[in-house]
Amino acid sequence: MDNSKHRELKVSCRPPFSWTALREFLSRIPFPLLERVEGDSIVRLLDLDGRWVKISIDPRGRLRWWGEADGKSVERRVVEIFELDSPVRERLQNHPRAEGLGDAVGMPILRFRDTFAALVTTVLEQQTNWKAATGAIHSLLLASHRKAYGLALFPTPEQLLKDPRPVEQLLVTHRRKSVVLELARRFYHEPGFLDDSSHSLAEAEKRLLSLKGIGPWTARIFLSKRFGYRALVPYNDVALQRAAAWFLKGERKKLTPLELEDALSTFGELAGEAAHRLLMRWVLETYGEKI
Repeated sequence: MDNSKHRELKVSCRPPFSWTALREFLSRIPFPLLERVEGDSIVRLLDLDGRWVKISIDPRGRLRWWGEADGKSVERRVVEIFELDSPVRERLQNHPRAEGLGDAVGMPILRFRDTFAALVTTVLEQQTNWKAATGAIHSLLLASHRKAYGLALFPTPEQLLKDPRPVEQLLVTHRRKSVVLELARRFYHEPGFLDDSSHSLAEAEKRLLSLKGIGPWTARIFLSKRFGYRALVPYNDVALQRAAAWFLKGERKKLTPLELEDALSTFGELAGEAAHRLLMRWVLETYGEKI
């Protein structure tokens, strides 16, 4: 692919987002969202009808793209991404306690389109520190032979089953490695078993919890990350407990699950969305080292 050839147009993608916050967030989590920061621009891979297109958007709204796609299709997809759940975001921005969510309240919703990647990365994030989790995810990306425009794509279940060495070499527990390989087998033999249940939160959670190594925390984080289901709040998430204590109560401690539930109850039906933004703010303000 010729990365030097591109086309561009002007789009209105900046308001009502906190552009600075989004760039800062992506600079800390550059994978595997298919997004990263290059200079002052956000670069992302789009899947348009099975074809990969690379886009770049700068703070002035200049959209560039590389690949076989027309401008209208690219712009429509970009708007879909940045406007995902915008009514919910606007409600949060107008909430009396919106100040506690910081700049993260104005960020667009970020979701994984790859179900396998969303679940495996969530498993790797279980009960471990930030550097260890992101390091393991990065290792899998480096081992992947799938690339588009120089950006690595997450390994497929088939790839990991044919060559499990990238998983076996991860600096995680043996149990976690076995869970990842078991998920690869399940996705390979039944690729749509979670996507097919995405229309029902109860059914999706039931199928998740039936999998070996998947508990309530993993299920809730995955459902949020992949499908945007945030009705189920991960109240036992340590980072969320600390974020809520500091940003909502001004206390340097860790809330208990019950205290966290009480603190988020003021957001009512938006409690899950508020929790999502609190975690984003925690990443922005706690994980100061960019990757």
